[in-house]
Amino acid sequence: MNIRLCTCTLLKSSRRVGFLPNRNAPSTTLYANSSGKDSDVISVRGKILSNTVLSRQHMTPEIALHLITPDCAIYHQPVGAGHHNSDNSGADTGFSADPFWGFFWPGGQALTRFILDTGHVFRGKTVLEVGCGCGASAIAALLVGATRVIANDIDPVALQATLLNAERNGITGNRLVVSSDNLIGQGADETHQTVDRCEVVLIGDLFYDTEIAADLHPWIQRLARAGAEVREDVSSVPVISGAIYCNAKDCGPLCIGESEGANISSHYFAFCPVQIYIGDPGRHGITETGVLSQMELRARYELPANVCLENSGFSHANVWQFRLPSDEA
Repeated sequence: MNIRLCTCTLLKSSRRVGFLPNRNAPSTTLYANSSGKDSDVISVRGKILSNTVLSRQHMTPEIALHLITPDCAIYHQPVGAGHHNSDNSGADTGFSADPFWGFFWPGGQALTRFILDTGHVFRGKTVLEVGCGCGASAIAALLVGATRVIANDIDPVALQATLLNAERNGITGNRLVVSSDNLIGQGADETHQTVDRCEVVLIGDLFYDTEIAADLHPWIQRLARAGAEVREDVSSVPVISGAIYCNAKDCGPLCIGESEGANISSHYFAFCPVQIYIGDPGRHGITETGVLSQMELRARYELPANVCLENSGFSHANVWQFRLPSDEA
């Protein structure tokens, strides 16, 4: 698959990603220790293995991933050629959709790097990764001590790729669950057991255009708003000039009041039960919408040379934490 063509297509069309706002998508829930026996699963896994290579050539070499790289024939095919190959040219991979799960997108790389670097934030938490693709961020969360992780993607092949990658990195048992339910829009106002039980939501490189942003933004707003409370009494918080604070354990900066030079009594702090982290290299769904105004920058990473080459136009990727505006907390 020609990744430059793939990237351009992904930016232009919200219909070519493994996680879509499709309420009729079939649902699958699997556990890491019960995924490899079914004949269909074995077939899918065989296709994944024959079209990928095991790679550590990315920002998180601690995690080995089955990826589509320039060493793979499918990498050099046009988008769609892998599963609609009527002229017998190139390799027929047998995938029912373009294998975007086979690429470790720059936003996902940054988010996964952030998880590994700040493991205390995720330790002991229940984590949901939306649009998991290859599952790298979900795996990272488990490696740093998350209690339970739900890796979510409506492409069932992505789920098998995630399970393969998890097994490769020593993840077994029921700490990892994969689900193909469409969770965008679920939870908060609409009770959804999977979403409502999660303490952390991870979104890696999913804001690829304004259409998907229009679905994601109100959803994460609802998740962040649900159960949030505002406190005025923060007399026990030490004042550091220019700093922002949050009393919630491992919650990160969520101060929605003044900072430098402010009277401590005028500070307001949002306590958000759901932490939402977003990895993104600067795609349209972030830069051309109002989402950015509700983001707190947590980390900025320079992309390695090979990642820059495979994602022309991007040289850095950011990790953001979604926060509530002061009038909504």
